[in-house]
Amino acid sequence: MPAYADLVTCLKQLLGAEPELRAEKGNVPNDLEAFYVSRIVDTADEEVGAVLFDLRGGVELSGRLLGFPPAAIEEQAKSEPSADILDGMNEVINNLGGFVNRANPDLRVRVRPLEKFSSAEFGWLPQNTARIGNAT
Repeated sequence: MPAYADLVTCLKQLLGAEPELRAEKGNVPNDLEAFYVSRIVDTADEEVGAVLFDLRGGVELSGRLLGFPPAAIEEQAKSEPSADILDGMNEVINNLGGFVNRANPDLRVRVRPLEKFSSAEFGWLPQNTARIGNAT
């Protein structure tokens, strides 16, 4: 995983301002059904990790990237994200993927587009110990 400082740098470059994050420690949350996930795959298309956004965090980052006013971001966070917000969330994911590659020069990865989380497909995720958790 990239260092926390690299994550902050990535988001600062995207948003043009210091991101308002707080580090979270501990295990992956138990209830992930409200999350969106981007699979991180290697050159053989094998899953090697994932990036998760909860609705609130994804909308906040995407809305700020797209220049939405705070009221529009709040409105978007109340329901399923619009196509524009999803595109913005994927742009954040793409940039984070570059930082994952920089942290792992011997393992080239790609990030897949975001999708709704499905516990049936990601049973391995809660056992993963390499984690950076942040909240906006």
